[in-house]
Amino acid sequence: MRPQIVTLITFALILLNGATSMGQSMTDNQSGPPPPDSQRLPPQGPIDDFILPALFFGIVLGIYFLYKNRKTINIRS
Repeated sequence: MRPQIVTLITFALILLNGATSMGQSMTDNQSGPPPPDSQRLPPQGPIDDFILPALFFGIVLGIYFLYKNRKTINIRS
């Protein structure tokens, strides 16, 4: 069974390599992507709005798990 799996994985990797190299081919009239616009701002992700509540929730959750873990260790002792 092992030689069949190795053969299938090798074939899949060769096929994947061929597909990616065909996707990267460029025609003669294109020399790459256009230059970036200097006035355009990068997109803002929605996580930028909720960093402090997420940090607070993470700290509270961490304290809860530490307390719960310490409580179970004391019961075993």
